[in-house]
This record gives sequence, structure tokens and C-alpha cells, in this order.
Amino acid sequence: MKNFRFASDQTISARQYHQLAACIKACLLSLIGILMFCFSATSTFAQAPGWSRGQQSLAISYDECMRRAPAALSAEGYRRDDQPGGNFAVGIKDVHTAVIICSPAPDAKMLVHIVVASNGDGGGTERQRLQAQMERPGSVSAGCGLGVRWDEAEEGWTAVWTRRGNSNVFDVESRKGGMFLTAVQTINISGNRVSVIRTNASDGNNCEMEGTIDRDGVTVTGKYYCRSGGPYNWRATIRCQR
Repeated sequence: MKNFRFASDQTISARQYHQLAACIKACLLSLIGILMFCFSATSTFAQAPGWSRGQQSLAISYDECMRRAPAALSAEGYRRDDQPGGNFAVGIKDVHTAVIICSPAPDAKMLVHIVVASNGDGGGTERQRLQAQMERPGSVSAGCGLGVRWDEAEEGWTAVWTRRGNSNVFDVESRKGGMFLTAVQTINISGNRVSVIRTNASDGNNCEMEGTIDRDGVTVTGKYYCRSGGPYNWRATIRCQR
């Protein structure tokens, strides 16, 4: 499935919306087929699972939708089973498998599709509970998602990570005393969890970082590993405006 990334301030035309809706419908049918196959494969003699689909239009950004989706699954006791880089979150709980998909809608809103396949009650009750969770802001402040810049500190280094447009790619400039280095970083946020991959480091010391967003929605702390070793500590503040 082809993934799409949309900024919170991006709008689409009616024609683009209808084209995207057709794509989403095809993706949903594919996901439903996969879910039904997974359930039927668990037991040759099991009855084919029932499934339930619902959608809701929420006045939130893409980043907020992708933050709420895994939080909604966790709140309902689902074990996360996501694929990296997608515009959806997947969870498994007992006889239920749920998929929450975030897609753009007119008027700067997000269209949230929820599909639940179940060998129990058909998934309707689970789907309604997940929809209720998606309407809640959650325990973490909405913040501003990836923001426009991160001010970061790690092991005596101070850095500025500057976002490239509306992508999840950042240019890094870091200093420690008279030393200076540059790098490129890819940042992904899932719920309140942050993962960072640093590449093209001018000193050749590429790194992988993990962190947690605080309740204020903009403070991030965590650990990282580099070719030189680890774990090391890092801390950053997400800036919403330049």
C-alpha cells in the first residue's frame, strides 16, 4: 500500500479528495481481506471472522491523528503490530484485530477509518470503543507534531534540527566547543514514542535514537546509540514556530 504524508495545514481539492477516497476504499478492502485471511488461517475449522468498519471526521492534524491512533489501541488493551512508515496503526487483542487509518478530508480535517475483524461479536463493539477513544485528546498534549525545529542537547553537544518543509527529514547542525558537525535525521512519532535515525554525519558517526514525548507535547527525552557506542542520553524541545 502506498503511504501518504500530509501536513496539518494542507488542503485538497474535491477532485483530489474523490481520487483519494477511491484509493482508501481499495486499501480498506485489501486490509479487510488480509485480516479475514489471518483469522481464518489460525484454525481450519474456525468460522470466518465477522468485521466492522466505521469512519469519523475529526478537526485534527495528521500528526495528532497518528498520535491518537496508537494511543486509542493501547487504551483498549490492544498489542501494537504496526508497519513502519504507514498512515495507519494496527493492534491485536484476543480474537480482535483492529486497523486505524488517518486520511485527509476537506476543511483541514482528518477522515479516520477503523476496521475491526473479530472471531467474537463481529467487531462492532470494539470498533465503537476505538472511535470513542479517537475523539479524546489523550494524556499527551497535542503539541505540534514534528514542529518546525528541534533544539537538542546530547553529551555536551548542542544542536539545532531544522525540518525540511512538511517532511519528516531534518538537517542537523551540532556544536561542542570548537567542534562542529552536520547530519541528516529522519524522525517518526508514534503515540508519545519518538524514533530518530541519523545518517550522513560529517564525522561518520551515524546514530539511532529513541525517546518519549512528555505530557506537555514538546519535551522529548531518551537514549541513543552510535557507531562509537552507547547508550547516551539526549533531550530536545520541539519548536512549533520559527
